[in-house]
Amino acid sequence: MTTRMISELAKIVYKSVKPNTPIRVALSGGSDSVALLMACHELQSHGLMSYFDAIHINHKTDHSNNAQSFCQALCHKHTIDLTTVAIDKTVTSNHEAQWREARYRLLSESTPMMTEIWLGHHQNDQAETFILQALRGTGTNGLSGMKVKHIKNQRTFVRPFLDIANTAIKQYLISKHIEWVDDPSNKSREFKRNFIRHDVLPLLESKWPSATVTLARTASNLNTEDPLSRSVDQFRQWLLKANINLDKSHCTDLFMQLHYSPIDRSIKIPLADYFLYKHKRQISLVKKTKPFKPIKLSSQSDTMILNEWLTLETQKQQIGYGIGDQYINDITIRPRIGGETIQLSARQPHKKVKHLLQNMEIPLYLKEYMPLIYLGEKVVGIPGFALDDSICSSMQSIQLKTVVLEQTYQRCLIKYFDLEK
Repeated sequence: MTTRMISELAKIVYKSVKPNTPIRVALSGGSDSVALLMACHELQSHGLMSYFDAIHINHKTDHSNNAQSFCQALCHKHTIDLTTVAIDKTVTSNHEAQWREARYRLLSESTPMMTEIWLGHHQNDQAETFILQALRGTGTNGLSGMKVKHIKNQRTFVRPFLDIANTAIKQYLISKHIEWVDDPSNKSREFKRNFIRHDVLPLLESKWPSATVTLARTASNLNTEDPLSRSVDQFRQWLLKANINLDKSHCTDLFMQLHYSPIDRSIKIPLADYFLYKHKRQISLVKKTKPFKPIKLSSQSDTMILNEWLTLETQKQQIGYGIGDQYINDITIRPRIGGETIQLSARQPHKKVKHLLQNMEIPLYLKEYMPLIYLGEKVVGIPGFALDDSICSSMQSIQLKTVVLEQTYQRCLIKYFDLEK
């Protein structure tokens, strides 16, 4: 479909649309959020956006109750699904900060994981944020202000209007004969942002007419130079060394998913000929490989290839802790399938192999591909990490060691990237 027939504002919004990604517009009833909602409706009417809906957060004030009724009527008129949620805690002091945190929390809790939350923040908001942060003495990361896209509470927030002036947004609504409701508290100088909006910026613009545009642009310039952006660039270059070439947008989305996921959550993502593993603060890029087939253990020193990057070294020894010679012919090496248990000594209960591996400081990908030692149909060991006492000997034994190949002369097999660097 063409964008020729839609408004200029809708064209700008269209740049943020990702195919097959659900969108939920945070609708307050104010001019910016109403304009964002109607721009989405315009795009949908022209076949340029699939499903989207809206959510309204009620602050439990007289105005918010009226705003909720307005939002419900507006969405009903245009057949847009609307979710309404009320702030469940009393805000006592520092209303701006507490309400903001409550809104983000409720927006996140009420929105499915894969749905983007769209906010109506615009150029004027960005300039105000820059001044607020500067007066707080924040660093460059704080001065970079709001981002077009960021992750918070494991949800993706998008601001399609961040380069658009508030006057252009209101002009769009006026030209479409669309009403909105102003929050009376926006006029109160009690709030610092309102003081900047009504007193500071107009004073600056009386001397520098483009002050708002310039301040917002400065914040955007810092945004592109912030530490996160530098980390994304480093991550992209790291992937390029394995011949994985992602565009900047895709690479940013992937990095943010990894960077902002909980530290105790492990992630596995297919990427070209590799799997990308995230464990704690480290990312591992591991060559895709098939599970190995069961292998009989040899009584001689040998190197057994398990898959493209994993080998098992066996070493015959006269003296030293290992598998006793009398058990060698009955030993096989098999891949993990899940649910295995092992008893390391008669004095200990059976333990799940999964739990043992979780307590070992080994990479996540190795836990997944870890070979196991079987005596008949019984798990009796993890090569290089644990052995059942009943098969061990300190004389005439075989010692096993798991060896990971990180690279060959021709290609990368495994690479590591530290999310904290």
